[in-house]
Amino acid sequence: MKKILFVLALLASMQFANAQSKEAAAAQKALAKAEADAQNPKKAAKAATWIKLGEAYLKAYEAPTANVVGASQQELALLMKEQPTSVENVVINGQQLEKNVYPDKNLYFDPATGSLQITEVTAPVVENALDKALEAYKKAAELDPSKAKDIDKGIERISQSYFSEGFTQYSLGDSNAASTLFGLAADAAAATSAQRIDTTAIYYAGVTALEGNDLDKAESFFKRSQDIGFEGENGSVMANLASIALLRKTAADTLAAKEYLEQGFAKYPESGLIMTNLINQGKSGEAHRPARRCQEADAGQRLPLLCGRQHPFPAEPL
Repeated sequence: MKKILFVLALLASMQFANAQSKEAAAAQKALAKAEADAQNPKKAAKAATWIKLGEAYLKAYEAPTANVVGASQQELALLMKEQPTSVENVVINGQQLEKNVYPDKNLYFDPATGSLQITEVTAPVVENALDKALEAYKKAAELDPSKAKDIDKGIERISQSYFSEGFTQYSLGDSNAASTLFGLAADAAAATSAQRIDTTAIYYAGVTALEGNDLDKAESFFKRSQDIGFEGENGSVMANLASIALLRKTAADTLAAKEYLEQGFAKYPESGLIMTNLINQGKSGEAHRPARRCQEADAGQRLPLLCGRQHPFPAEPL
């Protein structure tokens, strides 16, 4: 019985490895043909040619992680013929993980459960596949807008892939790279025929840029959020804009921060993030009007924890 199970496992691993290698080879072959077709003047005049090229780039992008996503460490150990070139314990964002290094990717597992936490592609089939796929779909839309359904389907996949890559980079501790990818996800969504506004991607691009201390980039995304009427949970967009202004430390920015916080407090009086910034300004003696509002809020028992004894403001005569 054990011998039969071993043979079955061996056959499964060979099939899995072959499927992986065939996936990459098939993606490369399909991409080469699609690129050649796009260079043919007659075929390049058809939207279908560019849709196929976009799909080919997407499949090339997905090839390195085919049959990997969703599998456990135990399943992959059984099914993958190729063994990791190295295994090491790493700490990422405070989490202990086991990093398995392969020629084209790194897989990060939770050592306690064996679940796959992060998939990092290190050797893609083609560089910048998502960028190139998006350009192909845009070209198709120019040639034949009536193909919008098929084009939008591909573009939405691109947007989702950028978004997932953003989370991967954030999980790996690279906030600036994550911000760029979230921004690209939002830009791709806006390239659909409906010009979809991805408020989550725009907001995450701002948050991660702020974490990466890229203040100009963070401000641009938060202002973009404001322009589309998205203020985040409990006015977090205004609170973050105030944080950016305070970090710049100029007189004009300090005044701007006070205005953001006053506006935010008026709309979201129970926002902990806005109140924290008000407290920080109050401690530096910079926020008399917000301090008065906090006292008023405390008197009205709307914010007893944030405006009460735990976080006192400097005294201000009423």
